[in-house]
Amino acid sequence: MAIKQPDLTINISNHQSSLQIFKAAASNFISSLSGKMFTFGLGLMLLDETHSAISFGINMIISPIVGLLCLVPIGNLIDTYPHKTILTGSLTARTLALILFAASINLFTATAKLIPIVLFLIIDAISTNVNDTCYSAATHELVNAHNIQRLSSLTQSAISLSSILSPALGVGLYSLVGFSGFVILEIVATLASFGIMLTMKFHYHATNQFANSQHAPVTSHSQFAKFHSGLNYMRSRTMIKITILLSVILNFLYTAVTIGIPYILKD
Repeated sequence: MAIKQPDLTINISNHQSSLQIFKAAASNFISSLSGKMFTFGLGLMLLDETHSAISFGINMIISPIVGLLCLVPIGNLIDTYPHKTILTGSLTARTLALILFAASINLFTATAKLIPIVLFLIIDAISTNVNDTCYSAATHELVNAHNIQRLSSLTQSAISLSSILSPALGVGLYSLVGFSGFVILEIVATLASFGIMLTMKFHYHATNQFANSQHAPVTSHSQFAKFHSGLNYMRSRTMIKITILLSVILNFLYTAVTIGIPYILKD
């Protein structure tokens, strides 16, 4: 006699999906816009203090390095624990880091400001990587199958719109409220994004899809085995390799312009 398999289908109505899409897009837009403006204001402050172009691009140095080093553990973390729990921990850590950063930044002067800034940017880069990967992995838990593409499209549109608006808004707000105002604004925006995330419902399978993962410890060998498997998959796909190469070239040109223009304007 055949054994009946448990039903792993998650029933999410179209109304619930639409509400989740609105919340996800709003949360991503707020966090992305405020984060990019904060990074811009941070660069301008460092340029004022150190008069060095490398200070303006320090976040562009730290973020890729942290992303590369944390690629394997973050991926396995997200595959092991409930996504809402991970997002709650990540946003809590980022909020605390912002508060500590705001309390300590004025205790340092000139190039010494790089100490709290680098520490904060490391935490911020880890949190951003965790959040972005976690939201991508949780797509099927937020909306039904018919709305997954809509959720992805609107989320990417919100992030793209924030990239367009952040430089102009960042310069305007920096001239009005200064860097201290930027820090306060970023704390408020992070709390707002955090609050929206808490109201979102993550639909897990009734069989608890994370139960087996929590009881089976992930060793470093298994982590790198999964990572190696992913690299082998990318090597076997020509389109993926071409896309990565084009992204590297575009990011290099974008970084050169992003760092160069503010430096020229300041001088």
